Amino acid sequence: MLQRSWLPVSVNTNILHSEARITYYRCRDEELIRYFSEEGGFVFCNNIPGLLSAMGLSQYNSNEWRLFINSSKRSLKCVLLHIGNKFACVPIGHSIIFKEHYATVKMVLQKQCYDEHNWTACVELKMVNILLGQQSDYT
Repeated sequence: MLQRSWLPVSVNTNILHSEARITYYRCRDEELIRYFSEEGGFVFCNNIPGLLSAMGLSQYNSNEWRLFINSSKRSLKCVLLHIGNKFACVPIGHSIIFKEHYATVKMVLQKQCYDEHNWTACVELKMVNILLGQQSDYT
């Protein structure tokens, strides 16, 4: 146990300037939460044009976006990337339960309505094997 003599004599608790303002943004996701759903441990965007419109994009053209899928042994993530990099990446799917399997990726693509949007998929080489059905038991 520390004795009082080891403690500093004075501690300045007024670290911020007196004119500094602190704002809490704890509710900033409420307007976007309606565009997401959860099924079986997978959180995904259920209305991509609506989400992009709510984020300030005036018009959605699926030909201007690519779908990036990243998978590891711990999680699976889906992100939309703009081709011209004019807009930030938009996360549209996430799961910490799903692993790298063909059935999982197939279900993820169905939930994202991949056939409707017809994005170009950008994936790592390991995911290419899964998408082509060439997955072994050692991935």
